[in-house]
Amino acid sequence: MELRANQIEAKKKGIEFFESKKKSPSIIVMPTAAGKSIVIAEIAKNIDAEKVVVLQPSVELLKQNYEKFLLTGEEASVFSASAKRKENNERVVYATLGSILKHSKQFANCKLLIDESHMYPRNVEGMLSKFIKGANIGNEILGLTASPLKLQTNSAGGWESYSILKMLTSRSKHGNLFKDILYVSQIEEMVKNGWWSPLKYESYSPVHENILEFNTANSEFTNESLNEFYDSNNVESKIINDILAHPERDSVLVSVPSIEKAISMTSKLNGSVAVYSGMGDKNREWAIKGFKDGSIKRAINVNMLSVGFDHPYLKWVIGGRATASLAWFYQFLGRVSRIHPEKKEGIITDYSGNVDKFGKIEELKFVKQNKWKLFGENNKLITDIPMTEIGMHTIETEEIKIKQNNGMSFHVGKYKGKELKDVPANYMRWALNEFNWEEHSKLKKNIEKILNVKI
Repeated sequence: MELRANQIEAKKKGIEFFESKKKSPSIIVMPTAAGKSIVIAEIAKNIDAEKVVVLQPSVELLKQNYEKFLLTGEEASVFSASAKRKENNERVVYATLGSILKHSKQFANCKLLIDESHMYPRNVEGMLSKFIKGANIGNEILGLTASPLKLQTNSAGGWESYSILKMLTSRSKHGNLFKDILYVSQIEEMVKNGWWSPLKYESYSPVHENILEFNTANSEFTNESLNEFYDSNNVESKIINDILAHPERDSVLVSVPSIEKAISMTSKLNGSVAVYSGMGDKNREWAIKGFKDGSIKRAINVNMLSVGFDHPYLKWVIGGRATASLAWFYQFLGRVSRIHPEKKEGIITDYSGNVDKFGKIEELKFVKQNKWKLFGENNKLITDIPMTEIGMHTIETEEIKIKQNNGMSFHVGKYKGKELKDVPANYMRWALNEFNWEEHSKLKKNIEKILNVKI
């Protein structure tokens, strides 16, 4: 296989990581359509190890990654009940976590590659942590993902909890397996080099956005509010009318919030199929095959084809499902970014308000300041701030904040003695209202600037 420049660099960084004596679990970030499965195959083939395990979150992605490895000219084993294969006779093993977990001792001291590493829970009681411990893997762990992000709940002082996007490498109460990012292939590089299809946006602001409510973990909207939002904004009719008005768009992927909504839409659109969990392996394989070969024009999807689905001819994605997860939003829209000789552009239609909130996906950029952060359209900060503050902070305001923070310490409360950069913003907000600042007016002014600067 002839590799692109970004694939060569990612491969190099991955091999160097496993060859280094001192290491901690790390991540390589590669955008959707950057050929991550090829990079995984090249790293797995070329690292010096008796056993290499490649984990992926679904059997569909396993099959896709496994096929790319075979292009290297070597053989690999497959260990997955869903693939109806449990083999461990080759040096490289492609596996799904649920199948391999109880057999971790067979893979003792292996080197571990984790595709879509953002999809695995970080807590120490999770399946991934148990496999790592059972196989005695230590720090020989490299994750690959397009979106190294997690949505979590934060709270401090007397303030109510709120949702915040965190980098996987950021410290959190849930723990962080991955400590550093080795390499980032930016989306702008994909666009500049013509490795992405040009994207055309058709975004419609929803009417009743205030219906959406966070779940108890404040990590995503509740299923009930997603369905109510979908109904109150008449999303089904809008999507169906849009599809019927564009019969020339012959490969369409639609996201909806529930199986019920998917089945309903499918019943009203000829040439469509609903794709969702629990539909049965044979039915799912038939649906995906038909969608890829063109015999089925439209897939109405409930989270099954949102991550890692490789179909370059896909021309149109329609967002009918609202989300608080940037990772999900980016992954879903990214399905249409792949290039194909018979596709002049990828079309994105959004009826969910997601584009208004997060911006265009080709504008996303990872930047390392004092730590890794994600910025979006118009340089607006997306990570490490409450979701309600997206759009209020930019690269420029973050640079101001870092400059203001340097050398100045907090003087009261549980963060006494800590530099401002180490004090959570929500705690500073609470402290402004609770503490006596008469003798610390300069510090108060700096805190107010940090919290309130808007460009």
